Amino acid sequence: MSYGRMVQIVFVTLAFILLLFSTACSTDDQLADFIWKRDGNGCIITGYIGSGSAVIIPEEINGIPVRAIGEHAFFGKCLTSVSIPDSVTSIGTMAFWRCRLTKVTISKSVTSIGVQAFTLNPLTSVFIGANVDIEFQAFNNGLESAYKDNGMTAGTYTRPDADSTAWTWMLN
Repeated sequence: MSYGRMVQIVFVTLAFILLLFSTACSTDDQLADFIWKRDGNGCIITGYIGSGSAVIIPEEINGIPVRAIGEHAFFGKCLTSVSIPDSVTSIGTMAFWRCRLTKVTISKSVTSIGVQAFTLNPLTSVFIGANVDIEFQAFNNGLESAYKDNGMTAGTYTRPDADSTAWTWMLN
């Protein structure tokens, strides 16, 4: 086989591989925005590569239920809101640290929120279920105190602005 023919075969093969991967990754489906790994009967979201600022965590990815948001999964991303589905039971340490979030909806199925999971966000609205184990400085903005003072009751907790530590509760 001549050198020119070999170069042509390599070029065509590489072009085919690039086409295959670019087609697989150029979907508008938000599922392509998440990096995840299997864990037991479900999966853990370990990263986010999307450009959307209002994120809805999927109930499942490729038919596998999303059970957790991993440590540092959204760390430092530019987000405005996040909605966490009923399939998720835990949110890892620093999962949403310094993301610029103003609104968070945490499903009633979440039972634990890790250390500094939502720290350094200008949150003004948080829906949270009852009796969630909130670890040290998970929010670090007065929400933990308001939640505990309210008997760890489910509902929406709001504050007038990001500088306030006075949260009010509303049953949903």
